[in-house]
Amino acid sequence: MSTILARPARNSRPLLHNALPCRRKSRRETKMRPETVHSRILYNDDRILVYNKPNRKAVHNGPKVGKTIYQQLEEANVTPAYPVHRLDRDTTGVLLFAKDKEMATYLSSLMKHHKVLRSYLALCIGVPDQTRGEV
Repeated sequence: MSTILARPARNSRPLLHNALPCRRKSRRETKMRPETVHSRILYNDDRILVYNKPNRKAVHNGPKVGKTIYQQLEEANVTPAYPVHRLDRDTTGVLLFAKDKEMATYLSSLMKHHKVLRSYLALCIGVPDQTRGEV
C-alpha cells in the first residue's frame, strides 16, 4: 500500500516505482464548461487576470489545438486582451493576462528583466537523488 498526503491510498495493483495511483480522464471529463472556466480564475480585476491553466489546453490557436483557453474565456464572458507569457499545451500552471496595453507592456518588462519569481514543481516516477535543486 502507498501513502498520499500521510493517508493510505487504496489501489487494485502495486504501484510502479512509487508512482501515485491515477487514471486518465476521458475526453468528456477534459472538456471545460463556462462554470469550470470561472472556477479556474485565481484573480481578476480591471487590469489583470490570473488563470489556473489545465494541461492539454493550448493558450493560442494552432494546428490540431481545438478550443483554446483564450476562446473559452471569451465564451465565459471573461475577455483578457493580452497574454503576458505562455505555457506549453501539456503544462499545467498559472497564466497571467493583461487587460490593457499599458499593463501588458509593464508585465512583459517585468518578465523580460526576471523581476517575476517563477516556481516549478516536477512530479516524477521513482525517487530523485536530491530533494531540491535548480534547473
